[in-house]
Amino acid sequence: MVCASHLKEINLGIVYNKDGVFNFTTNRFSENDFSTAVTSITILTKLPELHSLYLADCKIGVKESEIISTLSQLNTLDLGGNNIGEKGAESISALAMLTNLDVSWNNIGDKGAKSISSLLQLTYLKVHNNNISKKGAVSISALSQLTTLGCDMK
Repeated sequence: MVCASHLKEINLGIVYNKDGVFNFTTNRFSENDFSTAVTSITILTKLPELHSLYLADCKIGVKESEIISTLSQLNTLDLGGNNIGEKGAESISALAMLTNLDVSWNNIGDKGAKSISSLLQLTYLKVHNNNISKKGAVSISALSQLTTLGCDMK
């Protein structure tokens, strides 16, 4: 077994081959589906040097978000295109060192936006397609350190 505790960045999102078909960038997880592999995502908690985690389109849900929320050293997290919902957003709001966060296409709604607004050190935030209304936008507007915001409001 290879020791990977020195890893600082992991990208397990999707990539496209020359035919336009997406392939999971690692063979350790079948069909881009972490929801059936909570044990596999738990392995990430054993990587103390991990600062950037890219899990776009990996079917991350609330349970996996709770595990990810224990990775207190993270400064970049991409969960775009998953299904964390408002409960998952609440979980990841515990990641006090995050400066870059993408939770686009996760249905976090206004409650999730309010949770994320507690991450005062965020400089980059993407929240496209999350059913966030004016109420959620007001919460996000408290993030005075933001230099980049990607959103659409209903």
